[in-house]
Amino acid sequence: MTRAQAAVAFDKLLGRVPDKAAMDDCAALCYFPDVPTDHWGYPYIMEAVTQHRRADDGFGGEVWADIVSRPTVLDDGFYRIDGWLYRVKDGAFLRSAADGCLTFDDNGRYTTGNRELDGMLNALIEEKTSAAKTRDEKLRILYNYIRDEFKYIKRDLVGKGTVDWEADYALRFLKEGKGNCFSFSAAYCLLCREFGLDAKTVIGAAGRYSPSTHCWVEAVLDGETYMFDPELEWLFRTRYGDDVEDLFKILPSDNPYIYVR
Repeated sequence: MTRAQAAVAFDKLLGRVPDKAAMDDCAALCYFPDVPTDHWGYPYIMEAVTQHRRADDGFGGEVWADIVSRPTVLDDGFYRIDGWLYRVKDGAFLRSAADGCLTFDDNGRYTTGNRELDGMLNALIEEKTSAAKTRDEKLRILYNYIRDEFKYIKRDLVGKGTVDWEADYALRFLKEGKGNCFSFSAAYCLLCREFGLDAKTVIGAAGRYSPSTHCWVEAVLDGETYMFDPELEWLFRTRYGDDVEDLFKILPSDNPYIYVR
């Protein structure tokens, strides 16, 4: 028997009936990433692991009261578990909540708001990186992938002040294998967020001599803001060969090109 099967069997032997309404209303329930809310045994597992007082509901079920939740053994921070990003805060997994630019669903998984895109981003990370790599090594691998494996094609520009556009551009980019600077930046920005980074796209202008409309990525690493620009580096490599400036993780003060916010 699996642990899930054992929990269901013992619950039923002891006449325990999960109070699903109480589970849905209690944000402090002990949570396990390998037991999402749609897991077939979720209600019975929660019944088994949650300390509470029970009362008959008069219909063969029970009503929970005085619920006591156990904190997770994990320290506060970000964790990639089974191919998904989770956030532990104050001893509990964040669920149906936001933390800065990151949003976590009811199963505690970081989401872009698009399930198809979530799957594609996580599949890329699992395929291209490994747990043996450092954070910056993973970011470099993914930066090189976005820079080298995609092509440029004219797309609509994103207007100043537009919000929540990244998921649409990133999904089309990953599906079609081509896009403009907004597409390159959207995909890389969302990949950075998959590591718990405070990453954002910046719309402005950039160039070697005469800046034109452009989009790049900025992310906070260890308290410092760095710039990443896979599309502009792709452009200059296409024009001038590989001997061009590296635009991965550079301080704004060290950027060799002209950038205008």
